[in-house]
Amino acid sequence: MDIEPYEFIPVSIPNGEWQKLIEDWSRQLEPYYENIDDYMTASLPVLEDLAKEPKRSDRGVFGLKNNDGYDAICKINVTYLPGYTGKVMRVRHITYAPCIDFWDPETEGELLEYYGTILVKMFIGALRLREQAMPADHLKVHYRSPAERMFFDKIAHAFHEVPTGIAVKQWGAWVYFSWQTEEKT
Repeated sequence: MDIEPYEFIPVSIPNGEWQKLIEDWSRQLEPYYENIDDYMTASLPVLEDLAKEPKRSDRGVFGLKNNDGYDAICKINVTYLPGYTGKVMRVRHITYAPCIDFWDPETEGELLEYYGTILVKMFIGALRLREQAMPADHLKVHYRSPAERMFFDKIAHAFHEVPTGIAVKQWGAWVYFSWQTEEKT
């Protein structure tokens, strides 16, 4: 499955994208006799509550969208947290399209490539959002699976290999990125 071109965009009820996501994911569930209201009961209600809010500069639901629909969504917020200097962007509740749950086992290699591509595009989307619309000095990404941990292990290793000025560490199910800033005198 090719997810090019893609957009990493706000998904809300006021902008109409939440409804498009629900329609898209409902269509993906139809062949398996699943109902979207009963399918993702741990993830979607949390994200839907946030999607009801008008556009805010400090939090929202964001999705990876391609020409065919949505590949994944997540919650992003920016806030001050104890123990940090400056704002922290947190990426949580990464939720993947139903097609991943119902992937044909005969094409598992394609699934792994698709899943990996989604992770990369979501990460790039969060980085761009951090640079452009939701500035923060730190980025924390909460991963939900061993595959995501492996992905972020590789990212952390790459950041350690190349002097980027970005400190990277992992703790539990989180990966932390901190941009080194010079102290103002």
